[in-house]
Amino acid sequence: MVHAANGMQDHIHIVATLPPALAVANVIGQLKGVSSYIANRLIVGADTFVWQQEYGVLSISESHLPTVIRYVEHQKQHHAATHSILVSNQPMLQHSPLGFAVSSAR
Repeated sequence: MVHAANGMQDHIHIVATLPPALAVANVIGQLKGVSSYIANRLIVGADTFVWQQEYGVLSISESHLPTVIRYVEHQKQHHAATHSILVSNQPMLQHSPLGFAVSSAR
């Protein structure tokens, strides 16, 4: 179930609940495949649209769902007011822009 989706010129955020039986990688692959197929048929004369291979996923508790949905719904305003964070082969940031701690499995 998709709770919220919003995008910037170079990335998107989607808040979704997935049943445990679905592999995140499969869902992301299908989402990228279908959206690329549609984008390449709707935008006539543009360069071919392709997603980058990488993606990021955060797992959140149900209690944080309303906060994360609000963040995604106001993504454009948030990005206009703050600087982008670049992470490259460093430990995961201790706190996310959402205001609560995140962690990453390696």
